[in-house]
Amino acid sequence: MTAQSRGLLAVVGPETGSPSCGVTVGPTWDPASAAHQRGELVTKRPVTPTSVVQIVVWERENFQGRRQEFTSECSNITQYDFDDVRSIRVESGVWVGYEHHDFEGQQFILERGEYSRWEAWSWSNSYHVEWMMSFRPVYCADHSASCMEIYERENFMGLHADLCEDYPSLQAMGWSNCNVGSMFVKRGAWVCYQFLGYRGYQYIMEYDRHSGEFKHWRQWGSHSQTPQIQSIRRIMH
Repeated sequence: MTAQSRGLLAVVGPETGSPSCGVTVGPTWDPASAAHQRGELVTKRPVTPTSVVQIVVWERENFQGRRQEFTSECSNITQYDFDDVRSIRVESGVWVGYEHHDFEGQQFILERGEYSRWEAWSWSNSYHVEWMMSFRPVYCADHSASCMEIYERENFMGLHADLCEDYPSLQAMGWSNCNVGSMFVKRGAWVCYQFLGYRGYQYIMEYDRHSGEFKHWRQWGSHSQTPQIQSIRRIMH
């Protein structure tokens, strides 16, 4: 029985291409060329919307006060005479909300459902954020075919592992430390969390952002202050 069939990560050394228990540091890795060496076809193409996405936001908690519907991104809710967003209903699609305008600050994944108060979208974060100022749809989410690679160090160096499932604890599944230096999203979209059990800062990693190549942990978002990642899951569409 293989490690992957038991739900474990197959941690691979970059120089040997075989499972490794120690830390092996190799040269800078290029995702596309490495994939071709493994016989995979990598085609970078823009992701276009395949279905209508819709989100409804309210200016007050519990779906009170003025409301506004959106079917595309909103970079600053104050342009619609809102001070901020206090409750949300995602009618269709997947969205990511941001603490500040222009898609800055903490990120919050918003899957289909109702969010009556700020705790509903930020309960897992290191500190609570009671408002949301901007949001956008995530078009490339594909739960059934998501695939990504995580690397121990920046620029795709050190040990790496392939991910195609949800991991509430990377360490329990075979990842040897609490940090991830770089990532390559080959398909779909993922939420990476700072702590075990899908808690702490959220980082939304998408196939159609940076061509799927996140060479340094500071590319994960404007709120990125640490390479600590301990749990990862696929985004449901």
